[in-house]
Amino acid sequence: MPGNSGQRERLFFALWPDDAVRARLAAAAETVRHGRRVPTGNLHLTLAFLGDCDERAREAAVRVAGTVVAPAFALTLTRCGTFRRSGVAWLAPEVTPPALQTLVTRLHEGLIETGFNLDRRPFRPHVTVARKAAPQRTRTITPVDWPVSEFCLVVSRLHPDGSRYERLHRWPLAAAPA
Repeated sequence: MPGNSGQRERLFFALWPDDAVRARLAAAAETVRHGRRVPTGNLHLTLAFLGDCDERAREAAVRVAGTVVAPAFALTLTRCGTFRRSGVAWLAPEVTPPALQTLVTRLHEGLIETGFNLDRRPFRPHVTVARKAAPQRTRTITPVDWPVSEFCLVVSRLHPDGSRYERLHRWPLAAAPA
């Protein structure tokens, strides 16, 4: 990862819902029966987790994001389930939109070329809605439609009552051709 001095921040790139989508995500999260709910203000879809970064790494991440060109797209979350090992309850699309995969691929390629060490597992788009959740079967939910027109760099700040996420930068996605 670029840099290695100064104050560090826990950073990640994400899709950040507007208030209307956030309300629909929170309503869909009500289907999770057990677990510690993610605060509504923290709901997002992670594109790339950077981890603890100093100022130089943050600046490098911002430069990379500024070079990413990808189209805007519609994301529809239609499923709910849990990752059994981690106890994470999630909402996810049935199929990853090609434009979302394009965004993630271009962002990851730029970050890796710049020296970031990213998770190499295949991208599985999901919104974490609860932690320490009891295992549950994957099931269909009332669809949550999310028009995606930008992506963000987010910082996770620890507080006595848990983490709070704050958007630091936003980059628009290309408008769909008319």
